[in-house]
Amino acid sequence: FANDLVTLTADGARRAKAAPGYSADGFVTTDVTSGTLAVVYFEGVLKGSFTAGSKYYLSGTAGQVALTPPQLSGEISQFVGKALNTTELNFEPDTPVAL
Repeated sequence: FANDLVTLTADGARRAKAAPGYSADGFVTTDVTSGTLAVVYFEGVLKGSFTAGSKYYLSGTAGQVALTPPQLSGEISQFVGKALNTTELNFEPDTPVAL
């Protein structure tokens, strides 16, 4: 899951999503399979497809970002960064807020 947001647990890393216990702690830049080691970045530039200058939030889709924050009761809302250009997002996550 290259370029996905991840959350850290006692058992390792898993894809982050807008649900309690799954907030974004960092991101990975290479594909990782279950049971293998991964390098997790806690700050830096996430590669992908973005709208330059736009703010991004943790998505309800595992590992992904969204232009709009989640709004459903029971989800979490977490700002994760701002697009520097159309291919780079400056990862700077805020504390997640329970909805």
